[in-house]
Amino acid sequence: MENQKNTNKKKITIYAVIMVVMLLIAIGSGVVIILDRNQPERAAEEYQTLAAEVHTGAVSVDFQLLSEKNADVRAWIISEGTGIDYPIVQNEDSEYYRDHLFSGSGNRFGCLYIDAAQSADFSGRNTVIHGGALLDPIYKYAQQDYYELIPSMTLSTPEASHTVLLYAGVRTDDIATAIRTEFADNTEFADYISWLAENSVFDSSVTVAAGDRIVTLCASDGTEGFVLVGKLA
Repeated sequence: MENQKNTNKKKITIYAVIMVVMLLIAIGSGVVIILDRNQPERAAEEYQTLAAEVHTGAVSVDFQLLSEKNADVRAWIISEGTGIDYPIVQNEDSEYYRDHLFSGSGNRFGCLYIDAAQSADFSGRNTVIHGGALLDPIYKYAQQDYYELIPSMTLSTPEASHTVLLYAGVRTDDIATAIRTEFADNTEFADYISWLAENSVFDSSVTVAAGDRIVTLCASDGTEGFVLVGKLA
């Protein structure tokens, strides 16, 4: 009889432990879901606060303050009317900022970044700015009237401020094909520029010559996405 009681107590204890573990798992899962739902708000709040701190004018940026906050900062891009008002970073691990904010906090909205292999000063023929969901506003350029409303952006670096004259916008199911950063010669570059114009969802009067530099904003969560290309002026 005593053995039966001990056995029952053990069963009850095991059952209680299992129930506690299941409860903790459920609570943990709920916290994760809540945190995930809050990621857009946390990302927006961080970048709005950062912009308010570092803007010294309509498009001017305090890069000294920015670099004190994060030494990976390379530039800042502003597109009035689209909501794009973000720092651009570069890290030796090109994947890091896919899911980390400027502050380093984990967040699926990440931060705008350029690949580690690209020139940090935008001196390359085509500097690609990756942004995922942060660059979703560029999908609006699929409409001609939107392009005509906002045909340029401002890109600032510690050395200079540039106007980005938007040249082409391409919706693609193959990002790797839509973006090129290496060109054997001027002819290859010209061919790529022509391809962009032919596949653009809007018409632009901007011209790109062999000696020009372009910037590509890339909104993509995989192979599909939208690329917006502009000439640095």
